[in-house]
Amino acid sequence: MNYQIPGGKGSVGIIPAYTRTICGSCDRIRLTPKGDLKTCLYQGEGFSFRDFMRGGATNEEIKNQFIKLFNNRAKDGFEAEAQAQKSGSLQSMATIGG
Repeated sequence: MNYQIPGGKGSVGIIPAYTRTICGSCDRIRLTPKGDLKTCLYQGEGFSFRDFMRGGATNEEIKNQFIKLFNNRAKDGFEAEAQAQKSGSLQSMATIGG
């Protein structure tokens, strides 16, 4: 939910504590300090773009991998949470910075 004070510059967005229903419209990603790309906060291990690039990936291959990762995102937070639970990597949003 976005809020704006009339006449103010900008707005403030508040993400509800129970966010799994808004995941379908999420456009956020995380690139970790180790070079892993995570397309969802619930995702356990990310895709290592560092290793991919160090392995000699071309710009076209990087672009295609990026698109592939985004096309394979969970449809919502419930699915993402179930995948994380199955892989043993489920953490609370408070721990992962959500």
